Amino acid sequence: MADSYRSDEIKMIITKPARSIYDFRLDGVSFQNRKVSFIAGGCYSWAFDFNDYISKSDTVIKNKGELKFYIHKKDSILVFPFECDGVIYE
Repeated sequence: MADSYRSDEIKMIITKPARSIYDFRLDGVSFQNRKVSFIAGGCYSWAFDFNDYISKSDTVIKNKGELKFYIHKKDSILVFPFECDGVIYE
Protein backbone atom coordinates (compact mmCIF):
# COMPACT_ATOMS: atom_id res chain seq x y z
CA MET A 1 0.00 0.00 0.00
CA ALA A 2 2.86 2.42 0.75
CA ASP A 3 4.02 2.33 -2.87
CA SER A 4 0.64 3.55 -4.07
CA TYR A 5 1.25 6.87 -2.24
CA ARG A 6 4.93 7.21 -3.14
CA SER A 7 4.29 8.63 -6.63
CA ASP A 8 1.91 11.40 -5.45
CA GLU A 9 3.18 14.97 -5.56
CA ILE A 10 1.31 17.84 -3.92
CA LYS A 11 2.70 21.36 -3.49
CA MET A 12 0.05 24.00 -2.93
CA ILE A 13 -1.41 26.69 -0.73
CA ILE A 14 -4.86 25.48 0.26
CA THR A 15 -7.93 27.45 -0.78
CA LYS A 16 -10.41 24.65 -0.02
CA PRO A 17 -9.54 21.70 2.25
CA ALA A 18 -10.77 18.17 1.62
CA ARG A 19 -14.11 17.28 3.16
CA SER A 20 -13.23 13.67 3.92
CA ILE A 21 -10.71 10.94 3.17
CA TYR A 22 -13.32 9.20 1.02
CA ASP A 23 -13.60 12.19 -1.30
CA PHE A 24 -10.06 13.54 -0.81
CA ARG A 25 -9.79 16.62 -2.99
CA LEU A 26 -7.54 19.56 -2.13
CA ASP A 27 -7.97 22.81 -4.04
CA GLY A 28 -5.33 25.50 -3.96
CA VAL A 29 -2.71 27.59 -5.68
CA SER A 30 0.61 26.11 -6.77
CA PHE A 31 3.93 27.77 -6.04
CA GLN A 32 3.84 29.06 -9.64
CA ASN A 33 0.55 30.93 -8.95
CA ARG A 34 -1.63 28.50 -10.88
CA LYS A 35 -4.90 27.09 -9.60
CA VAL A 36 -4.46 23.40 -8.95
CA SER A 37 -6.31 20.49 -7.43
CA PHE A 38 -5.21 17.15 -6.07
CA ILE A 39 -7.89 14.51 -6.41
CA ALA A 40 -7.24 11.06 -5.00
CA GLY A 41 -8.69 8.15 -6.90
CA GLY A 42 -10.84 6.36 -4.36
CA CYS A 43 -10.29 6.40 -0.63
CA TYR A 44 -7.08 8.17 0.45
CA SER A 45 -6.83 6.33 3.77
CA TRP A 46 -3.46 7.87 4.67
CA ALA A 47 -5.31 11.21 5.01
CA PHE A 48 -7.12 9.82 8.06
CA ASP A 49 -4.03 10.85 10.06
CA PHE A 50 -3.87 14.46 8.89
CA ASN A 51 -7.04 15.59 7.09
CA ASP A 52 -8.46 17.36 10.17
CA TYR A 53 -5.29 19.47 10.47
CA ILE A 54 -5.51 21.01 6.98
CA SER A 55 -7.02 24.50 6.90
CA LYS A 56 -7.48 27.22 4.33
CA SER A 57 -4.17 29.10 3.67
CA ASP A 58 -1.99 26.21 4.90
CA THR A 59 0.78 25.07 2.59
CA VAL A 60 0.78 21.31 1.99
CA ILE A 61 3.69 19.42 0.51
CA LYS A 62 3.94 15.76 -0.46
CA ASN A 63 7.15 15.19 -2.41
CA LYS A 64 7.18 12.55 -5.13
CA GLY A 65 9.07 9.46 -3.97
CA GLU A 66 8.66 10.34 -0.30
CA LEU A 67 6.20 8.94 2.24
CA LYS A 68 5.77 12.05 4.37
CA PHE A 69 2.99 14.63 4.21
CA TYR A 70 3.88 18.15 5.39
CA ILE A 71 1.41 20.80 6.54
CA HIS A 72 2.96 24.24 6.94
CA LYS A 73 0.94 26.42 9.28
CA LYS A 74 1.68 30.04 10.21
CA ASP A 75 3.57 29.04 13.35
CA SER A 76 4.55 25.40 12.84
CA ILE A 77 5.15 22.52 10.46
CA LEU A 78 3.33 19.24 10.95
CA VAL A 79 4.90 16.11 9.46
CA PHE A 80 2.93 12.90 8.96
CA PRO A 81 4.91 9.82 7.90
CA PHE A 82 3.02 6.96 6.28
CA GLU A 83 2.17 4.31 8.87
CA CYS A 84 0.46 0.98 8.30
CA ASP A 85 -0.09 -1.77 10.88
CA GLY A 86 2.30 -0.06 13.31
CA VAL A 87 5.15 0.18 10.77
CA ILE A 88 6.39 3.64 9.74
CA TYR A 89 7.56 3.76 6.14
CA GLU A 90 10.23 6.18 4.93
